[in-house]
Amino acid sequence: MIKNVDPNYQGIYFLVGENDLGCIDTQSINVLVNPWPEVDLKIDDTICEGGTLNLIANSLNGVNYSWYFNNNLTPFSNQQSPSINPVGIINQGNYKVVANSNKNCFDSSSIFVFVNSKPKVDYSWNQDGCKTSTNLPIVFNSSYNSANSYWYEINNLQASNFKSFSHIFKESGTYQIKLGAISEMGCKDSIIKDVEVIDYPRCWLPTAFTPNNNILNDFYKPVCVNVKRYNLCVFDRWGGKHLDVTVEGDDVYNPILGAWDGNINEEYAPIGVYIAIVIAEDELCNTVTYKMSFTLVR
Repeated sequence: MIKNVDPNYQGIYFLVGENDLGCIDTQSINVLVNPWPEVDLKIDDTICEGGTLNLIANSLNGVNYSWYFNNNLTPFSNQQSPSINPVGIINQGNYKVVANSNKNCFDSSSIFVFVNSKPKVDYSWNQDGCKTSTNLPIVFNSSYNSANSYWYEINNLQASNFKSFSHIFKESGTYQIKLGAISEMGCKDSIIKDVEVIDYPRCWLPTAFTPNNNILNDFYKPVCVNVKRYNLCVFDRWGGKHLDVTVEGDDVYNPILGAWDGNINEEYAPIGVYIAIVIAEDELCNTVTYKMSFTLVR
């Protein structure tokens, strides 16, 4: 005869037997109930790609643990609460922990872990197809379109909470621009890029010049800084063009090259008012246009 015993009660159990002649015999046994290592497996609510997966096994009486991933024994067995960092999509699947007590009693718990993809952010910037320079609005635009929220930082200072934003740098230098994004599931990603900002191309146009061959102020030429190339056109008051010249590189800063000598068809131009238009370009292909009326004096 087999009798199940309530495991919540331990102690001495007696068995009394009697035959059909009334003879009685008694046997006893001391039943010791070992604690059951009840185990409960938990994880964080949201697991994000690139983050940390904390496998938490709660057990009062467990002393040894074995971990299985998709029914395969894992390298981190014997740990009660192991972690995987960084976690990837490859780590998505079913996890099971088996807890053993010091009396070789065991219990198990399992859970399916879903790894959410992080928003793989990136961004670009332009200025009409160019790079960056001072005093021009630079537009930063995220190439990742599926985030729930975005933010930009310039040198660790909050700059925008939008997917795209425009900024004007007042000073030249190298700036760290950070774009961060949070997905619908709360997963974060960010990227930092160094953005080099150069000074805006600038030119100053004289208001008069005296082409009388005395070496002083004989040529009409813009004075430029941070300019790679410029085009200078000179017109009279009636719109007639008398000069159209382009110089680049070191010639931009040569006092004679790319200048007007005050002659028209190798003859002295009449004294009077003329108009100069300069289109200057820097090394990043940013352009600026200047227009100035000036007087030719002899």
